[in-house]
Amino acid sequence: MPWLNTPDVEPTTDYFEEMFDQIDIADDWDRVTEADSEVCLDTDNGITDDYGDGCDEYAENLDWCGLWDTDDFQSNDMCCACKDYEQVNPYGEDMEFCEDNMDVEDVYGDDCGEYWGNEHWCGLYDFYGEG
Repeated sequence: MPWLNTPDVEPTTDYFEEMFDQIDIADDWDRVTEADSEVCLDTDNGITDDYGDGCDEYAENLDWCGLWDTDDFQSNDMCCACKDYEQVNPYGEDMEFCEDNMDVEDVYGDDCGEYWGNEHWCGLYDFYGEG
C-alpha cells in the first residue's frame, strides 16, 4: 500500500473504495469453492479389504480396484484413486454375454464353477500354457 512507505500521505475513504472496486471478491470466492468441490477424500475410515488393505494401498495398486471388495469395503466408491481409474475388460468391450466353459481349469485346477462366489479370482490364475 503506497501510504505505508510515505509518512506524509494519509489513506482516505475514497482511496479504499477505489482499491476495493478493483477486487472482484465474488469471482475469487467462486474459484475457491470450485477448487474445494473437486477435492476427493477417501472414505474408507479404517475399513479394509479382507487382506487389511485400505485406500492408501489401492492408490499404489490401481489394478486391485474392484477386485477385493467386501460387504463393508467398496474400493470404487470409497477410494479416490479407484474412482478415476478406468478398468479395461481384457476380453474386449464387445462381449455381450459370458458363458462358463467347464472344460478348462485355472493353474490350481479350479473350473468356472469354483469362481462363483470368488469373482475376485477372475483373471488372476488363468492358464495360458499347453496341457
